Amino acid sequence: MSLLDDVEKQVDTVVHLRINRPLYDQNSLNQEFSYEKPKTSLIDNISTTLKQQSCHSCATSVLPVIDWLRKYKWRDDILSDIISGITVAIMHIPQGMAYALLGNLPPVVGIYMAFFPVLVYFFFGTSRHVSMGTFAIVCLMTGKAVAAYSTPQDTLTDKVNGNETVPIYTPQQVATAVTFTVGIMQIMMFFLRLGIISTLLSETLVNGFTTGAAIHVLMSQIKDLLGLTLRRRKVDHFEMVYTTIDTVRGLKNPNYAAIIVSAVAIVIMWSNNEYLKPWIKKKCSMPLPIELIAVVTGSLISNYFDLSGRYSIKTVGDIPKGLPKPEIPTFQLLPTVAVDCIAITMVSYTITLSMALIFAQKLQYDIDSNQELFAMVALKGMLLQAKQLPRFWRLSKLDGMVWIVTVLTVVLIGIDIGLLAGLLTSVASILLLSIKPYACLLGHVPNTDLYLDLTRYKSIIELQGIKIFHYCGGLNFANANHFKSQVFSLVGVIPQKVLKIRAKRAKNGLQVYQEQEDLNCVIMDMSALSYVDPSGIKMLHAIADDFSTVDIEIYIAGCSAPVFESFVRCEKFSKGDHSFKIFATIHDAVTYACDKFIVR
Repeated sequence: MSLLDDVEKQVDTVVHLRINRPLYDQNSLNQEFSYEKPKTSLIDNISTTLKQQSCHSCATSVLPVIDWLRKYKWRDDILSDIISGITVAIMHIPQGMAYALLGNLPPVVGIYMAFFPVLVYFFFGTSRHVSMGTFAIVCLMTGKAVAAYSTPQDTLTDKVNGNETVPIYTPQQVATAVTFTVGIMQIMMFFLRLGIISTLLSETLVNGFTTGAAIHVLMSQIKDLLGLTLRRRKVDHFEMVYTTIDTVRGLKNPNYAAIIVSAVAIVIMWSNNEYLKPWIKKKCSMPLPIELIAVVTGSLISNYFDLSGRYSIKTVGDIPKGLPKPEIPTFQLLPTVAVDCIAITMVSYTITLSMALIFAQKLQYDIDSNQELFAMVALKGMLLQAKQLPRFWRLSKLDGMVWIVTVLTVVLIGIDIGLLAGLLTSVASILLLSIKPYACLLGHVPNTDLYLDLTRYKSIIELQGIKIFHYCGGLNFANANHFKSQVFSLVGVIPQKVLKIRAKRAKNGLQVYQEQEDLNCVIMDMSALSYVDPSGIKMLHAIADDFSTVDIEIYIAGCSAPVFESFVRCEKFSKGDHSFKIFATIHDAVTYACDKFIVR
């Protein structure tokens, strides 16, 4: 049986409705059923919120570990969580050292980044699957700040500018200042409950941004894969363009030994992900730590064959034992790096939250978007997602444009500017849709109280003398003029034009011109109107006044309670008689109009 046959069978078995009720305008409906607007005040809202809070809820809000640890299923989950923890820890070691280089920091810093953040997130985080640590995009953005405000270790000397000594900062000091500032910003956002900001960053924007940033990461590592030594540039924008140019120029003198080592490592990782890992997964629950094996094996080969001395392959060098001595951040640097930290704050939080939401939705548990601000530090890298563009483009051309603009700006200009450009493009697309929302004329389904889009349903009829205008969206100062144009265009009557033609024909002694002379009223279906402000209501009055000059009445139908209250509130404080005839439904308005104008 086809889907169409199934639908037809369902339609045949639908119970028919026969409803007998009075015709209601909005006022009579409100009066008969005792309508009363809910009365709430700011004090009541604050009091209700405080009553809902307790010491336990406040404690679990700041320290979610208190809540989830009590509910933890030790017997079911502890073994698999230990295996997962060991696997992720093994991944963090080589990944941390590699991403520390992206941040223009010694590789050992990456190991510290892999160790401390997970301890903090254990107490303050709400996602069960986010592993805090090194994150390629954040490391890359931090590396840009480090390159801008620090002096390389080999040139770290006092510089004098006139009679004053210019402060010199090490890469570690700058990175620490950036990390501290980002943490302060995210804690401030937590206390101000600004987690809602993340709603402005759509999936398309995040996807495009991470794709562009991943290209940055790839290009920043090509020089090491090829064994090239590039000069250090201090540029604010077009960094990747310069990096690409320098890389192409450096191809004249590649290090073939470094290329071989890089190729072998890439082949091993690729073979593991594509073939070895799926095979081992079927045989054993414990994954093979191929990354750690590759690092250990590579280190032994490098040391035994002296790859650094013989073939000039750069090595990590000596890694200090134990943990470094704690130091206070360089507070003089905080104002200097503050602007750079704004973008890092938003990027790190948004991508962490987006990944947490993906796992939470898949496995059906809740996370707190504001709490994630309190737990955030950094996140591991994400995969290239360029193949998502066709899907975004098919779903929405505007989303596709947001993706393209974000990627191109991130790649060609810079990561921070790319994030801003993507955000502005995303907001612009929302504004464009809100300024030009969907509108149409409705027709009547015979022998029912249903009214459908005339352009989409061919078997419905348009009532003689009545136009039913359907509007979907908000009506405010920004789109009021476009709303007026839509009404005149769809109804097919422009009152000012009709009046001018009438006056001209009357002056010439001709018969008075009447466009749409059989049109008696326009019913505005406001059932899909989400919001109306005073400017929108003022425009509705202006439209009603224009139509009244050519003897066409305006009726309002189906508005929600908040929209109706907006009409009442605006009419209460307006001068003159500007009240609308408002009906509970379209069918009530149509029935009233048919009775008044004897429409058949």
